[in-house]
Amino acid sequence: MHTDTKFGSRRVALIVSVALCVLTFGSEAGAQTAQPKGPPEAQPPALAPTVNARGWEVNCDPTDTGLNCFARQRLYRDKRRVGTVYVLTRANDPAPKLIIRLPLGTYLPAGTSIQFGESEAKQLLIEGCSKRGCYPSEYPLTEADIAAMLKGGNLTISVQDAQQKPLTFVVSAGNFPEAYKKIR
Repeated sequence: MHTDTKFGSRRVALIVSVALCVLTFGSEAGAQTAQPKGPPEAQPPALAPTVNARGWEVNCDPTDTGLNCFARQRLYRDKRRVGTVYVLTRANDPAPKLIIRLPLGTYLPAGTSIQFGESEAKQLLIEGCSKRGCYPSEYPLTEADIAAMLKGGNLTISVQDAQQKPLTFVVSAGNFPEAYKKIR
C-alpha cells in the first residue's frame, strides 16, 4: 500500500498542532467545566477589548527581487504579549496582505473576525497553530481596508478563547499612515 509521505506529514503536523492547542488549554477548560456554575447573572462579564497603544513598527529585508517589508503591531493582554498583526508587502507581490498571529487557546472552530474602522466585519478561518500561536488565513487587504486605517480607523480582531468567551483586540491605526508609507 503506497501513501503520499508529503501529504501524510502535513496531515500529521496539522493534527499535532491542533492537539497541542487543545492540550495546552484543555486542562483549564476541564477544571472550569467540573465546577458547578452559578446562575447566569453570576457569570463574569466578557473581557473589555485590549487596545494597543504601542504603535506600528516597520522592518524590511532585502531579497534577490527587491524588498520584503512589513509593518507590525503586537497584541497584549494584561501586559503580556499574546499575538502580532502584520501588514506585509513582498517584492514579488507588492499587494498588501494582513497576517495575524493569535494567542494559543483560541477556539479554532469559531475562526476570527476582522473589522477596519466602521466597515463590515469579515470572517477568517483559522488555518492552524504552532507553539507560538494560532494563524488565520492570510487576508489580501483591499483599497477600502487600507483607506480606513489611513484615515485613523482601528482594526478590531475578535476571537473566542478556549471557553468560547469573546476576546477582542483593537489594533490602533495611530501611526499606521507613516508605517504604511515606508513599506510601500
